[in-house]
Amino acid sequence: MRYGFIILAFISSLVCLTSAVVYGAEGVSSQKIIMSTFEVNSAGKYTYLRDGVQSMLVSRLSTIEGAELLDERVSARELARLKKGAGEGKDIPVEIEADYLVTGALFALTKGLNIQVVFYPLSADVEIERFSVVAEDDAAIISTLDGLSQDIAVRVFGHERAVPGIKSEQEKRVGTKGFVTVHPEIAYKKGLYSGSVIDIGDSAIQVSAQGVRRTTEIPLKMLAMVVGDADGDGSTELILLTESGLRVYAFIGRKASEIAKIKFTGSIRVHAINMADLDNDGKKEIYLSATKDLNVSSLIMEWDKTAGFTTTRQYIPWYIRPVDHPDRGLILAGQRRGSGRTDFVKKGVFQLAVNDKGAFAAAGEIALPGSVNLFDFTYADIDGDKIFEKIVIDQNEKLKIYDQENGLIWVSSQQYGGSKTYIGPTMGVGVDRNKNTSLSANEDSDRDLFFVPGRITVVDLDKNGRQDIVAVSNVDVSASNWFNRLRLYDGGVIVGLTWNGSAMVETWRTGRHSGFVADFDFSLTQDMTTGPKGEKGLATLYIGQIPNSGTMESILPGMDKTKLSMYELGFSLKKPNVE
Repeated sequence: MRYGFIILAFISSLVCLTSAVVYGAEGVSSQKIIMSTFEVNSAGKYTYLRDGVQSMLVSRLSTIEGAELLDERVSARELARLKKGAGEGKDIPVEIEADYLVTGALFALTKGLNIQVVFYPLSADVEIERFSVVAEDDAAIISTLDGLSQDIAVRVFGHERAVPGIKSEQEKRVGTKGFVTVHPEIAYKKGLYSGSVIDIGDSAIQVSAQGVRRTTEIPLKMLAMVVGDADGDGSTELILLTESGLRVYAFIGRKASEIAKIKFTGSIRVHAINMADLDNDGKKEIYLSATKDLNVSSLIMEWDKTAGFTTTRQYIPWYIRPVDHPDRGLILAGQRRGSGRTDFVKKGVFQLAVNDKGAFAAAGEIALPGSVNLFDFTYADIDGDKIFEKIVIDQNEKLKIYDQENGLIWVSSQQYGGSKTYIGPTMGVGVDRNKNTSLSANEDSDRDLFFVPGRITVVDLDKNGRQDIVAVSNVDVSASNWFNRLRLYDGGVIVGLTWNGSAMVETWRTGRHSGFVADFDFSLTQDMTTGPKGEKGLATLYIGQIPNSGTMESILPGMDKTKLSMYELGFSLKKPNVE
């Protein structure tokens, strides 16, 4: 099959080079394109197709009237800079005389090859255009690329469709507005500010802000947060994780007031905070996954208004996280570090249980795709078939859906779950202080960083048996150099996504929050029914935002701050669900 495809690709390229495909009216102004090399890190058995797929797409683009492909190459650093300035006309080197930067990636799915292409405009006020198509087998790749090139001709170059009135397969599945995601910077310029919320395109869900918004700005930088009733008294607390400790806040009126705090001792560095009642005592425990110097040293705490913070377990040699498993129920899951000094993550996620020595030990491995770590996933029944899929955010901030057999069935073209928090010691801090507790400068600069993705919340908004996903989408503006391995963001939104039968599509999103959305929480407070009148459901959204993130102000002493916001949202059906 591999050689058959290569022959077909060669013939297809010859045909495209000798006969131009006419997509629309004449006289279209020329748009210059720089094409970067396609990524194949997740292409699996299709990796060998990279050059063939890219050359076929190039040959098709060259036949589109108004498209001019430049024979230029950009470095990884230039690529990051160009992507950062897309849609704004900023940071574009003067020597780059192009209108679009085009990137692409191949993903091996259980049922074929997913080809993703992104057009990044290098001028101001033009939206990023994202394309995603699936070829179910090798034989379908050529026809799939034909359809992809026609979509590009229509959406990027303004041509009429070759067959008027016939929509592409992607448009049939999700509707044009369902898959053309609003670029956050463009949305901001159009007035979709942080206090707003909109529903998107052809979604059956309608969402609106209920007019109740509470905000507080506090003089510290949070890393993450959990929201819930920590002490079982019926009130809601926000527990913020900072580099130095925990802070407890409660909204009183329209302001959040600090009601408790605790400072970490020693060199402990917490990278994840979660809350769950695993011992069924009516109070939620606080699970802190952490390292101490080079070792894993997690802990479990409790808090209430009378006793304050109490540490119930410490020095746990596992990274820990409560997981709602579809078969095992609410469990404590864990992962080990590797044996090497810089091997901070070892493959394998396990259910944990207390052994006869009173220590946590593995009590069965959790079946996950090989590249998925403890903090990367959750479970959701996205199609209502009572079989739970695995919802994953990978280290490249791609949202992925895996089936029960760990087969990849969908990959997002947008980025989700962007986070600055990674496992292990802070880079550049304390190196060579002590060889037993610190990394050398070379070890520190060469180690792989394993980031803890942003929260994934699962909720069934309209009670139709199909669970929706709520996630954060931070806009990554990092340049591809050593320093910015630590990631840099400029604005973020919270989005709701639902499965339409073949893809996750955005159904609603908040306006743009400046800086960086460090964490959020979303919960239903009143169920939405599926009656013919579209009765309204209510939800509460909490957002922890670092407004100065990525600015010069953020590096000045005493300028760290966090903005906490709480919104009440209303959800209703635009039309009855049709099963």
